[in-house]
Amino acid sequence: MYSSFLLHPQKAAKQFGVDERDLLIKIGQMKAVGGQEDLIYEVAQNLAR
Repeated sequence: MYSSFLLHPQKAAKQFGVDERDLLIKIGQMKAVGGQEDLIYEVAQNLAR
């Protein structure tokens, strides 16, 4: 994962009040690639539930 990709999970984790590590693990399990910012926010929202 390249460093600029981390900006979106950091922002999404903060916005939805979830642990950034949990979000990154879930995204990794989904085999997401860089450039899927909408997916990151969707996953963060689901984790917050």
